[in-house]
Amino acid sequence: ANTSWNIRSLTISDLSQSGNVTLGETAIWTPGAGSTFDVFEVAADKPGQPLTTAGEDYTKITTNKKFEDLIIIPQATKTLTVVYQYVSQKGAAADGSEDIVIEESKDIPLTYTNNEGWKPGVHYTYNITIGTQEILIEPTVNEWTPITAPEVVIQ
Repeated sequence: ANTSWNIRSLTISDLSQSGNVTLGETAIWTPGAGSTFDVFEVAADKPGQPLTTAGEDYTKITTNKKFEDLIIIPQATKTLTVVYQYVSQKGAAADGSEDIVIEESKDIPLTYTNNEGWKPGVHYTYNITIGTQEILIEPTVNEWTPITAPEVVIQ
């Protein structure tokens, strides 16, 4: 009660942002080497992104990455690591000046129904719920709206 949960960082592990594709009747993707992708991170001297404040159920996190240039090729789903802090006990010092702050991390697989991996042309949305008992993730999968493009002639 009366405490904020502060998100310190969100990272996706082993994410491939390049690879090869073999084109035929279908495209067959071979992802390149993966690396850790920082979705959100605050500086060590900052308080973090508050997840809850008095009178609010949640706040949305604004990422500190420009996603216009982000390319995620089709590949197996990855794991999201959430690092967060919360005040366990306010004013724990004898003079009441220091809080006990707990920092924890949680690895959450970004799998969804049938764990089929991330497919081309599909939009994935992950809603994350952090509570005192557990962290839950609820994925939704939606097809992108098709666009009719002019015919291209390759010579």
